[in-house]
Amino acid sequence: MYESLKNRIAALEEEEVLEEEEERRIGKFANALRKSAMLTFRNPPAEEAHKSVKGLNETAIHTKYIELVRLEISSRSCQRS
Repeated sequence: MYESLKNRIAALEEEEVLEEEEERRIGKFANALRKSAMLTFRNPPAEEAHKSVKGLNETAIHTKYIELVRLEISSRSCQRS
């Protein structure tokens, strides 16, 4: 009976550790989503943005935006490693 109780306590402790790890993973995922949303909706300073796209057509502006987002994402992923 003592061994059975000991095993049950060990199983509960292991389950608790697994739940804490899962909560940490979920928290990291939620933070990544928040950062991604901030990156998507963050605007560069108006003057800098205006200068960088002055004279470009809509397609070129769109391409430039995609490049900037990709650079920002790769920069952030390098900082985490």
